Amino acid sequence: MTEAEFTIFPDGRAVWWSHVTTSDADDVWLIRALAFIDVHGVELWRMPQFNGPNMVIDNYDYIFHNPNLAYPAYIFPHVRTINMTYHC
Repeated sequence: MTEAEFTIFPDGRAVWWSHVTTSDADDVWLIRALAFIDVHGVELWRMPQFNGPNMVIDNYDYIFHNPNLAYPAYIFPHVRTINMTYHC
């Protein structure tokens, strides 16, 4: 995975975008969780798993885009960082 971007908006919308590739055909990148963290290191909320495209061609550059993600908008002003747990 390269050039990953996760954008959150004050209204609770969120967008994921990255390049992904695999050396094994029929693989999928799994974003297992995105933890929204405040300035004190406290986890405010955790986004559940969402998956990338099924990569049927090995060593091909796929676009992984999900424009339809959401989180509780009331935490927006408190989010300092987001930690990602992922697996391919």
